[in-house]
Amino acid sequence: MSKRAEIFELLDLAFETLNAKGKPSDVEFRFIDIQLTGMPCMLSLNPEGAMGLWVGSTDYTAGKRRIWESKGVEATQAPDASGKTRTWITVTLAAQTERALFVSLASYICSHCISSASCCSKVIIEALEDWDLLFQGNSGGLTSNELAGLIGELLTLQELTEIVGDRALDFWQGFEGESQDFRCGELLIETKTSIGHSKTLTINGLRQLVRPESGELLLRHFQLQEDPPLGISLASIIDRLSLLGLKINRLKEYIFRVGATPKQLNDSSKLFRIMDRKCYLVQAGFPSITDVSFVGGRKPEGITSVKYTIDLTRCTPFILQEIDYLSRIHKL
Repeated sequence: MSKRAEIFELLDLAFETLNAKGKPSDVEFRFIDIQLTGMPCMLSLNPEGAMGLWVGSTDYTAGKRRIWESKGVEATQAPDASGKTRTWITVTLAAQTERALFVSLASYICSHCISSASCCSKVIIEALEDWDLLFQGNSGGLTSNELAGLIGELLTLQELTEIVGDRALDFWQGFEGESQDFRCGELLIETKTSIGHSKTLTINGLRQLVRPESGELLLRHFQLQEDPPLGISLASIIDRLSLLGLKINRLKEYIFRVGATPKQLNDSSKLFRIMDRKCYLVQAGFPSITDVSFVGGRKPEGITSVKYTIDLTRCTPFILQEIDYLSRIHKL
């Protein structure tokens, strides 16, 4: 688990502790101290349910001032009269925000301060701008095809969770833009999703179907059909994963990183039915383009990216039976 994930879970648990005490009174701000190396830090909850991150800073300011604001996020800085730190930089999101979204922001700021060895306003503004670009840049959310792709990855995550438990969430790396969606020790799993009866799959880049030097690469393929009366939604599969024991706010934060909006997380109207699922063992002879496909083992000069499609009718010899696919997961 990364340092960022550890900080996320620490802050999420702290908010759970704050919420467990019930709603603050009309005049009360509820605080909890966070133990992070080298930086005074607190979380707060106000009567309206708005969450706040307080970071102690060595910056000087004569009075309260706003240092950053965008899309419902505000950061202010004010002197500290308690002597605990020189000033407090306070970051808040609008009330009734998804907790996972705010903890995402707070953990991003804290991890950036730790890696920069500084809690000055400049460093915190850098973190706010980076987070705003990464998490709120796509205000429209996921398209229908992107949503189907995400559901395919979550279906694979569900299969893993049903067998290995909550550690399956540590295997998921697709939200980070890695070459394969899941890294389970020496077993790599790339998930592809198509809508309808398409017989082709699009492969993005030269590394997506690169086999590991030791271990195996599996290509998990889901065929979905948009089906309003039936099927599964993003909201329903999140509920299912929660029942299976995954840390739900950490899961939601990963889904935000893919580009989903808070509204999409709770939307039960966009439904997909699973028409078919297959698994392919990517081995010698499987249709693919990688670096070794080119003379000298490197792509031609001037080519910055490669996207191609594979014909699934040519992949039949590489189909792995479901029992063999699941047996590999049982060995994890």
